[in-house]
Amino acid sequence: MEIYSEVLKMVKKLPGKGDPKERAWVQKYLGSDKPTRCVKTGEMKKVARELLKKNDLLEKDFFGLIDTLYSRAKTFEEMDLAAKLIGIKKDYREKI
Repeated sequence: MEIYSEVLKMVKKLPGKGDPKERAWVQKYLGSDKPTRCVKTGEMKKVARELLKKNDLLEKDFFGLIDTLYSRAKTFEEMDLAAKLIGIKKDYREKI
């Protein structure tokens, strides 16, 4: 999925926190087994909005991206982005 590669590039460019102890604490706080870079929520929302603005996703493509973000996630940010996308797309969210 080409858009998934685009998403990963966008997420990797986001500023995170470098302190390993803080990242470990946040990961535990989140209850996630996925490592986190501690990207701010506002930054994740910007990426979600930009992604949807640049890509007019059909319903099946949107759900495919969400599924891919959750199933292939190597970081918490990927799962967080999926949640942000669902939050933005009210018409698709109602179908979940």
